Amino acid sequence: MIFDRDGTLIKYVPYLINIEDLEIDQRIFPQLRKLNRIYKFGIISNQSAIGRGFATESHVAEINSKIISIFGEQDIRFEFIKICGHTPEDKCKCRKPGTALFDEAKKEFGILASESYYIGDSLIDIEFAYNSGMKPAFVNREEINITEDICISGENLYTVLESFLKGKHADTRIN
Repeated sequence: MIFDRDGTLIKYVPYLINIEDLEIDQRIFPQLRKLNRIYKFGIISNQSAIGRGFATESHVAEINSKIISIFGEQDIRFEFIKICGHTPEDKCKCRKPGTALFDEAKKEFGILASESYYIGDSLIDIEFAYNSGMKPAFVNREEINITEDICISGENLYTVLESFLKGKHADTRIN
C-alpha cells in the first residue's frame, strides 16, 4: 500500500516548509496499524517546493523524518519514502504520473504492482496508479467529479481506510 504524502497522509498545506504546520488526522492510526499487519507501506510524493526553491532536499527530508517518527510512535512502519523534487516544467520521469520512483521501489522492495494500492488525493495520483499497474484509491478532499474506475473513494483518508477495513474493495475483508 503506497500513499501520497500531502493531502493524503498529512493535512494538505501548499509547499509545506514549516514543520510546525505538519498535521496528521489521529483517527487514522488504529486503521493503519491494522492494515500495516497485512500490507507493507511506502510513500511516493511530488515535492516541487524543492525545484521551485522554497525548500531544500534536506529540509524536505527533515519533514519526512518527522512524519515517519510520528507514525513509528504509533507502531506504523513505512518501508520507504521516495520523492520527486522537480517541477512539472522539468518533464522528468520521476514526477508523478511518471513511474520512475515506483519502478525503483518495485525493484528495491519486491513490490507486485497488481497486488498494490496507491492512495492519493489528485487526478495525477489516479493516473500514476494506473501507469504503475496499481489499484487507485482516492481521497476526494475537493469533491472532484471523477469518472475513472477507482477501487475506493472517500472524503478523507479516514473514510478510505474504513472502506478497506470493511472489505469495500477488490480484495477480501480485512479483520
